[in-house]
Amino acid sequence: MDPISVMCIDDEPISLQMLRRILAGRSDVRIIAESNNPSESLLLIKKLKPMLLFLDIHMPVMNGFELLQQLHSEEIPYVVFVTAYDQYAVKAFEVHALDYVLKPFDDMRIERAIARVKERLALRTKSRYQKKILQLLEQREQSKYDVQRILVQRKMK
Repeated sequence: MDPISVMCIDDEPISLQMLRRILAGRSDVRIIAESNNPSESLLLIKKLKPMLLFLDIHMPVMNGFELLQQLHSEEIPYVVFVTAYDQYAVKAFEVHALDYVLKPFDDMRIERAIARVKERLALRTKSRYQKKILQLLEQREQSKYDVQRILVQRKMK
């Protein structure tokens, strides 16, 4: 499996630095972008199409929820909120976040968040294969009845 492409969005440089340190040693993830500016982040998400966002909630100009609202549903990657505020947890899961990590976080907590993302990716891959197999079986079943020619033997007198 290819590494999970990650984008970290947080207005606090220390949080970005901690995420970078934790993720840098992992072979299963690759940081493709970091941003402390939500407006810039929107452009980067659309351009780079990360699989996973580590996203802060409280940021100037636009919060994490507002940032996600600016994206079309097909543009939204998996989201792990990383925040100092516990009161937004319910709302985070209402927008289908995979995890909600409170600051200050540690290696183990980020590890559990990544494990959740991997589980979801595996389910998505399995679901795609199942759909493809069902489509192939359906096509095969239909082709059994799709008669191209009928051979008829005629008696000669």
